[in-house]
Formats: sequence, structure tokens, C-alpha cells
Amino acid sequence: MNPRQIRPKSGRRVLSVLRDDVEECIIELARRYGDKRELVKKLLLRESDKLHYFKSQNIERIFDLIEGDNEIIEAIDAIDYDISQIETRLSNILGVPAKDIFVHLAAEKGETAELISLRRDIGDSIKLLYKQRELLNDRLMSESRRLKNSIDEISRLGRLKMP
Repeated sequence: MNPRQIRPKSGRRVLSVLRDDVEECIIELARRYGDKRELVKKLLLRESDKLHYFKSQNIERIFDLIEGDNEIIEAIDAIDYDISQIETRLSNILGVPAKDIFVHLAAEKGETAELISLRRDIGDSIKLLYKQRELLNDRLMSESRRLKNSIDEISRLGRLKMP
């Protein structure tokens, strides 16, 4: 092990005893989780836009945004794959199951604490994204039912016979 002193954001010096290969994995994970957080935040902004467009009855614009979300989601999927690969490598180095690496690293400071905080932030953002998506879905379904009822009314008028 090659311990070295690092200066966390608090300004205090902390002795880090992470091996260089573990530290490399953590730095790479932090970078990839940072990329993921940015994309999730982008989806959150787009979700807010969709709710705004719903209020202004611009349904077509909502569907354009939903279609554009696919590209962002694919990028997040690629990042998740990279994260999984790095976590597997880290799991092998530490000799713990992949699901337990963050429990194992929780006592560390510096980069590890920042990584754990970043993961928590992403989780919170995804929960918020799900709630907003559910709200939009409910509103779109309600609008769809209203539109179907209007179409049914128009169809009934078409069945009227001329005298």
C-alpha cells in the first residue's frame, strides 16, 4: 500500500491508505458517476419542460422530447455498463462482492466519500425523475381519455340520419 496525504474539500488533511489500483478505480467511478449525474439532471430538466408543454397543450412537443430522451437513456445505459465493469474490477481487487464494495469503502474519506455522495445524489434525482414521469403519464392518460370521449361524441353525431 502506498499511503499519501490528500486534502479534502474541508481543508483538513486526511491519511488515505487506498492502494493505487483501488484509488484509480474510485477516480474512474467518480468520473463515470459524474457523467451519469449530468445526464440524469438533463432528463430532469426535460421532464420539467414536458410538464410545461402539457400545461400549454403542446402535446406534439412533449412527444418530440420523449423521443429525444431515448438518446440520453442510451448514453446512461452505456455509462452504467462502464460503471458495472469498474465495480467488478474493484470488487475483485478488494475481494468483496460487487454489491458490498461501497459498504466496504464507506469508512474512507476523500474521493470515496465524494463518490458515495454522488451515488446518493443520482439515486435521489432518479426518484424525482420517476415521480415527474409518473405525473406526466397520469396527465397524458387523462388527456387521452378526454380526447377519446370527444371522438366518441363526434362519432355519435355521425350516426344521425338525415330526414
